[in-house]
Amino acid sequence: MLTGEDIAWIIYSTILIMLSTVLAVRCRNNLLLLPFIVFAILSTISHLVMLSRRYQSDSVILLADRSPIINHIPIFSLLLYAALIECQLVYIQHINTSYQNHHQWNSLGDSDDPEKQQRQRQQQQQQDSHEQQHPSHQNSLIRQKRPKKYWLNVCMLIVYTCLVVALVCVRLFLNDNLGSTRLIMALCISALALLASMNALFVYFAVIPPNAGLHHDACFLKSTSILFSISMIGMAVEAWLFYGMIETHETYNFTVLGWIMFETCLVYLPMFAILVLCLFVRRIHLLGQQQSHTEAEARILRFLRQRRRGGGNNSDSNGQSNNNDDDMNHRTEQQQHQHQTNQQENELRRSDSATAI
Repeated sequence: MLTGEDIAWIIYSTILIMLSTVLAVRCRNNLLLLPFIVFAILSTISHLVMLSRRYQSDSVILLADRSPIINHIPIFSLLLYAALIECQLVYIQHINTSYQNHHQWNSLGDSDDPEKQQRQRQQQQQQDSHEQQHPSHQNSLIRQKRPKKYWLNVCMLIVYTCLVVALVCVRLFLNDNLGSTRLIMALCISALALLASMNALFVYFAVIPPNAGLHHDACFLKSTSILFSISMIGMAVEAWLFYGMIETHETYNFTVLGWIMFETCLVYLPMFAILVLCLFVRRIHLLGQQQSHTEAEARILRFLRQRRRGGGNNSDSNGQSNNNDDDMNHRTEQQQHQHQTNQQENELRRSDSATAI
């Protein structure tokens, strides 16, 4: 005979199987969905394993002891966190590259002013001489393309991974029937919830500023980060409640149905909502395509700037030896180069707007 928690776990497993199946179909064109799929599959296996043990008891303490929310899901949450961080990193790099390209386009437009053009030549000559004297500095500049918030996100992912490894070691090498073991597990899960909450605040105030427009990708990142933090906070609360039950032998007026509803509302629903959002955000993989487009544009911009500087240097050397007719011819060539540059700029902007989400 199936108990209430068995029925609930069957429902959870069915929902996870359905979501993972649909995500697997869409994963063919979007590899960013792969960690979400693996998380759903592992969570399903965890529920099925608990069902196969057939504990016939209506005790809330035994239900909490069997719960995958305390024992397995915090470990599997590394997949969800890594997937969300990956989406944020792609978004950060795309925005940073787009900003750099926008700044370079503006500098190309400002080069029509003779004074600004002369100032740019002097700065470029100083930069070239400095790079020739210090080639290691040039390599360091090439490596420092990503913003600081990119590396801050990477550091949070590394810390989260270390905490999950510590939680796995506790589960493998310590007796989980002891109160001290459950205390360590509750502390580890609380640290994971703290990192998830910090990441949600980081997304809201650093990755996507409050005054930024809410496009599809921005809405996805904000929604999933806050849902993930809610789910992890629910896991931490449940871990501390179970630790208190072991130490005090009290159920805190929880019934079996009340515990199931508590898990469903605070943990499972936000977790399911994240997977459902992955179904509706169909074009999240275009962030990676935009990244490749912006890198290609950056190379074209560097080429155009070098051509423009080369034309400016030639005009300086020829202006001292040629007559006014040569100057007029050179101005005509510069106008032709400017016309070609404007055409390439318009084509690149049209391609960027066509790939925008």
